[in-house]
Amino acid sequence: MALLKAAIDRGANIVWFPLEDEYDVLIRLVGPFFGYVAVLHWVGKTAGIPTALDVSTWSLRLPPLEVSRCAARTGCLSILVPFAIMPYHQNIVAKWIEGVYFSPPFINDYLSWAHGALQAVAHDKHGGTDGIPHILFSTGVEPTQKIVDTLAGAAPIWSVPITHGIFEIEVTLNAWLLSLMARLRTNQRDWPGKQRQAPVYGSRY
Repeated sequence: MALLKAAIDRGANIVWFPLEDEYDVLIRLVGPFFGYVAVLHWVGKTAGIPTALDVSTWSLRLPPLEVSRCAARTGCLSILVPFAIMPYHQNIVAKWIEGVYFSPPFINDYLSWAHGALQAVAHDKHGGTDGIPHILFSTGVEPTQKIVDTLAGAAPIWSVPITHGIFEIEVTLNAWLLSLMARLRTNQRDWPGKQRQAPVYGSRY
């Protein structure tokens, strides 16, 4: 708040990005992603930033039905992303946990995938093609086909080519997650643990 007050004292105009207090549902619907994009457009730095048409196009993507069915049935998910995306994966994890209340997904770059996610699929604890569903986000240089060949018959796969990095991944997953939430009838207003979270939010450490 001190930085904000100092900016106002120097004559800065403050533009609040909606929604300032987004606490009515658990999962964040707007979030910093859209605010960041809006600011970049506002200051004229639009090179490489997705347009409204890009966002609309990405939001229409949905995986093969067996990926959604397997994710809903098992509560499991494995996501492979280019190595450069890994520092930004925290929100991907959060949206999965907060959206459908499942355990955190495996998120790996293509080289790290063989250290955990592959073994979980090979263990085949769900049987047949009920292994962990995989989403492969690729810029075109990752060994996507080798992953597909390795998983053949072991897990359903959704391969998604991307050109706008984490922006595109966020929008694509948002659209799919909303469809899963509808399928599972996720209650976002009275989520599990809602009445027990006050001590955690009120703690100082």
